[in-house]
Amino acid sequence: MRKLLFFLLLACSALTVSAAAPRYTVVIDAGHGGTDPGAPKSKKVKVKEKTVALDVAKQIGDLITSRYDDVDVVYTRRNDVFVELKTRVSIAKNAKANFFISIHCNASDNYSAHGTEVFYFSTTDRDRTKRREEAIDMENEAILYESKENQAYYRKTQNILAGIRAAEDITKSERLATLVLDEICGTLGTTSRGIKPTDRLYVLNGTNMPAILVELAFISNDHEYKLLTGERTQHQFSQAVADAFFTYYDAILADRAANAALLQKTPTASNTSTPQPAATTEKQPAANEKQPAATDAQTSADEGATAPKENSTTPKENQTAASGASQTAENGAGATRATTHTIKKGETLYRISTQYGVTMADIVNANPGLDPDRIQAGQTLVIPAK
Repeated sequence: MRKLLFFLLLACSALTVSAAAPRYTVVIDAGHGGTDPGAPKSKKVKVKEKTVALDVAKQIGDLITSRYDDVDVVYTRRNDVFVELKTRVSIAKNAKANFFISIHCNASDNYSAHGTEVFYFSTTDRDRTKRREEAIDMENEAILYESKENQAYYRKTQNILAGIRAAEDITKSERLATLVLDEICGTLGTTSRGIKPTDRLYVLNGTNMPAILVELAFISNDHEYKLLTGERTQHQFSQAVADAFFTYYDAILADRAANAALLQKTPTASNTSTPQPAATTEKQPAANEKQPAATDAQTSADEGATAPKENSTTPKENQTAASGASQTAENGAGATRATTHTIKKGETLYRISTQYGVTMADIVNANPGLDPDRIQAGQTLVIPAK
């Protein structure tokens, strides 16, 4: 009976943990659609960008949902219909999405142009090259299929929306953009055209979450057209983007597991310090034994007279340690030292934790008040010892 009760309690506990696990939502946006064919405009090309984007988007979603039970995939369109850019953004916001991934094909009047590039939202877009401007303008052409009121709205709100985006969104966007580019180029052998920060793509600018726009390859290039439209190679594009997301999301799951382990682990002074020998005389009392006030004062004075000067602790030194300077914890078995790290532009908490061989949860625990989703360049973190 006791065994049965134990297993019932264990099952209920597992169900409670499962129900409490946070869900993750990804919006996959198939570019263009309906009256907006995307690229190329030529009627000689049978398969248009809108068709490739939709096929790849749905394949990516299927791959993600078949791997994770706790990830929801939301599509901005699932068939050949025209969806306004504002509506695409609203879909993502209403879903309270954690990430927005927009799928497109590139094109150029120069038919030899080729390669893969990934745009991500950033307020540090200063690379105004002609080719980049052309690529951005081409994707923004979707607004020409919308009302005059909508076009005016996009132009009016563009800079306002860019200014309020959080720095952590940019960092996460850059991280996934890098993974996607590496996977596609490594799998399909396409040329890397790099990851491109921009604040001018309306579909990225309007979201309030990490967001990327993937230019899979050039549909205007004969060789890459075959890659984009071939059944096997098109699936390889989808698998590459999905694999990049797997790497990104697995890091999130690892962080959750580390945090869960940290919550279950409740260290106390008695089990983290080195055991002290039992007292043999009244002058050497046990560490945990409550002593009269006079004895405590005398012990403190004796320690001050015999301990090296540099080991004495002052309020000023405590403040310095709390603010992130190297810390020393005396526990009777030698010093355990922490160090500090000043966050550089583009760094993530995951990248910093792997650099020092600690978990993200370790860093969060060592920095009271730190929000792991809101780290900024120039911020100083205490890195705990391994």
